[in-house]
Amino acid sequence: MEQREKDAIRTRDLEAASLLVVRFANDQVDRMFHEVCMELDRVVAARIAMR
Repeated sequence: MEQREKDAIRTRDLEAASLLVVRFANDQVDRMFHEVCMELDRVVAARIAMR
């Protein structure tokens, strides 16, 4: 099974538990850590506002 297939299965299972999956490439985290954190903060704030 390829990595993308494994990721898709994990995503499906997590979303079935009402969790949001946000993915970043390793190099994005390495090179743009601040931007990744800002995006995660934005996503979390948006989810909180939806409640």
